[in-house]
Amino acid sequence: MIEIATLSSPRAAQAFVDYLATQSIACQLRPEGQGVMLLLHDPGQESHVRSELQKFVENPSHPRYMAASWERSDNAGVRFDYGAPGTGLMRNFLLHAGPVNLIVLAICAVVFLFSFLGMLGYVRYWLQFFPSIDALTGWQQWRWLTPAFIHFSFMHLIMNALWWWYLGGQLEQKEGSRPLLILFLLTAALPNFAQFLLSGPNFGGLSGVVYGLFGYVWVRGMMAPTVGLSLTPGLTGFMLIWLVIGFLGWFGPPMANMAHFGGLLVGAGYAATRSINKKGLAE
Repeated sequence: MIEIATLSSPRAAQAFVDYLATQSIACQLRPEGQGVMLLLHDPGQESHVRSELQKFVENPSHPRYMAASWERSDNAGVRFDYGAPGTGLMRNFLLHAGPVNLIVLAICAVVFLFSFLGMLGYVRYWLQFFPSIDALTGWQQWRWLTPAFIHFSFMHLIMNALWWWYLGGQLEQKEGSRPLLILFLLTAALPNFAQFLLSGPNFGGLSGVVYGLFGYVWVRGMMAPTVGLSLTPGLTGFMLIWLVIGFLGWFGPPMANMAHFGGLLVGAGYAATRSINKKGLAE
C-alpha cells in the first residue's frame, strides 16, 4: 500500500475514503499522530487519488462526500456518524471505547468510590493479591486479577484510566473485544504474580495492564501494520522513560515496577504471537 497523506480529521477522512469507494478505489485509514494516514491499495490509482484529494482539501464540506458516506452506510446496513462540531466530550469518549474497555473502567471507578468513602480496608481485604504463596491454590482465585482495580489516589486512577481508554479503545476498535479481554487477563495475572514475588501483596493499579497494552500496540504495529494499531514516537519514548524512572525511584512512593515490566513483556509477547501466522511469517 502507498501512503498518500495524513489528514487531521478522522471523520472527514472517512468521508473521503467513502467517496473514493464509490469510484471503485480501495483505501483505508490508519491512526497517525493526532490524525489518520490515508493508504491506497492500488499504486496505479495514485495520480487520480492525489488529484481527488486536492479537490477534497479545497472543499471538504462538498455534499458529494457526505452523500458517498450515506450511500455506503445504506448498503452496509449501518450509519456513518460525522459528528457535529459541538459533539460532546462524553460522546467522543464512548465512540472510542468498546464494551470490555468500558466495563474495566466502570469497575475501577466503583472500587475507587468505595475506597474514597472510607472502605479501603474492605477493598484491600477482598481484592488484594494473595497474602502468601500457600494461598495461590485456594478458592479466592479472583485475586490474580483484582489488584488491577485498586487505586490509591484520584490521580493514580485518572492516569491509568486514560491510558487504558486510549490504548484499549484503539485495540478493541481495530481487533475486537476478545483480544482485549485476553490481554487484560494475561497482563493482570502474570505481572501481578511477578510483583508479588518481588514485594509482597501490597500493590495495586491498572498500570501493569497499561504497559501490557503499550507493549501489544507497539509490537503489533511494527509486525502487522495493516491492522492499524500504532503509537507515535513521542508516546513510545514517554512510556519507556517512565518505566526506567520507576525503577530508579526518582518520584514519590515506590511503583509496582515489576508489574510494569512484566506487563510490557507479556503484551509484546502476545502481540508477536498474534502477528505470526502458521507459516511463521508476519501478517
